[in-house]
Amino acid sequence: MAKLEKTILTTDADGKASSQVAIGKHGYGVKYDNFIQAITEFTVAGTPLNIPIAIPDMIARITVKDAGGSPINGAAVTVNNVLIGTSDIQGKISYTATKALDDQGKLLNYSFQASFGGMFSPESVAQIRCPEGLDLVLNVIVTSLVSFIATTKGGAGVVGVTITID
Repeated sequence: MAKLEKTILTTDADGKASSQVAIGKHGYGVKYDNFIQAITEFTVAGTPLNIPIAIPDMIARITVKDAGGSPINGAAVTVNNVLIGTSDIQGKISYTATKALDDQGKLLNYSFQASFGGMFSPESVAQIRCPEGLDLVLNVIVTSLVSFIATTKGGAGVVGVTITID
């Protein structure tokens, strides 16, 4: 193997990274999120070389269930408040994340929620790691709107009252 100084490249928005490399055998390793590919060899022979790197998809496998634990067919599922579709007859739907890390290299949080027939699941916040993905169960429960009105004895509204619901 040719002995050169270590070069660290970072792929761009198109997934590409390039460098001039001396003719001969070289080793390279790949790291992305929790995905690490073992060191692999390539040989430069004097013509441009394209090396494909397959990064596993970061998939959230979501199952929507009712309060009794049965799957719900047709539940609307949102990720970060955007509808991604509805669950199938087994209560399942999947979501493929396009990005696992923020610009500082920290794992992104994704917000998941399901709704069906006026019922909602509590919001679930999770990270989708590469390559293992995420298995998540959203339990849809019956909810109802409850409003609290804080007033003085004279009937004026009071601003800043904190209400905690257990």
